[in-house]
Amino acid sequence: MTSQLNRVLRAAISEWQATPARYAAIYRYYLGVYPPVPFGTCDGAEWIHPTQIRPDSSLLAVIASGRLRIGYVDAEPYIFRRDAPLLLGIDYEVGNAVTRILSSHYPQIDPYPTWVFVPGSYGEESAKFKALYGGMCDGAFDVALSGQANIGSEIAPVEWLCATDLCFTNFLYTGRDQFKLGHLNTRQEIVAKLKTLGPVTLAYVADNPGPSAPSAENLKRDVGENLKLMPSQGSGPLNKWVADKECHFSIGDGIASSWLSLTQWHEAVNFNVQVALSENPPQQVAGFTLPIA
Repeated sequence: MTSQLNRVLRAAISEWQATPARYAAIYRYYLGVYPPVPFGTCDGAEWIHPTQIRPDSSLLAVIASGRLRIGYVDAEPYIFRRDAPLLLGIDYEVGNAVTRILSSHYPQIDPYPTWVFVPGSYGEESAKFKALYGGMCDGAFDVALSGQANIGSEIAPVEWLCATDLCFTNFLYTGRDQFKLGHLNTRQEIVAKLKTLGPVTLAYVADNPGPSAPSAENLKRDVGENLKLMPSQGSGPLNKWVADKECHFSIGDGIASSWLSLTQWHEAVNFNVQVALSENPPQQVAGFTLPIA
C-alpha cells in the first residue's frame, strides 16, 4: 500500500479530474487545442480520516507544517517562468488546483502550495527525475510535480501519483512541399491521406521508450512503401528536422509538439490526433512521492 500522503494526493487529483472541463481549459490555454485523450481511473485514491492518520505519516508532517511543498524544475510547458512575475504552466495550474482540494479536506493545510525550484537544465527525463528525487530525499519538498514522465521506478524507489498529463502520439505536418491536407480528424483519415501522397517522410524519436517508435512502424505498415521513416536519436535532431522542414511529417509527444508548434514551428500544422494504436497507450506524466509512511 502506498503512503498516506500519496493516497490523499491521488484522491485530490481524482476529485479534480472528475470535471474534465477543468483540465481541458488549462490545456487549451497553454497549447491552443483540447486534449484528445481522456484520463483513466485514478486507482489507489483515498481520503484518510484525521483519526486514522498515523503519527509517523508523511501526511501528518504536511498537516503539521501547514503547507504542501511541491518540487519542480523548469520544464515548458508544464512549469516555467520566463519573464513572468509568477510561475506558469500546465502542471503549475494542476498543482495549485489539487492543493486547494487537499486543503478543503484538511483545513490546516494552506490552499496555496509552496513551489520549490530545483535548479539546473535537464534534457533527459532520467536526469530530471534524479534531480527531483534528490531534492525530495534531502527533505526540500513533499511531492514532485514537474512534467515528469512516469519512467518507472528502476532508477530509484518512488510512489507515482495518477497521471496529470498524457503524452499521446500526435501527428504533425511540417509544411514541406506545401501539401493541401484539409481536415484530418482520425488516424484512419491520416492513413488514407498519406496513401495518396508520396514518397513522403515521417520523423520520430526512435530511442524513446514511449509509444512513438511502434506507432511509426505501424503507420508505415498501414500506409505502404511511399512512407519513409526517419528515426531520430533523441528529440534534438527531430526538432531541427521539423523546424527546417527536412521531413514532411512527424509523430511524437502531443504536448511537446503542440507547444513547439505554437512557440517555434510557426509553419507547422498540428493535427492533435492520436495515431498510436490501443496497444501503445500514451506516456503518463505524473508527480511522485517517496515510499514512506
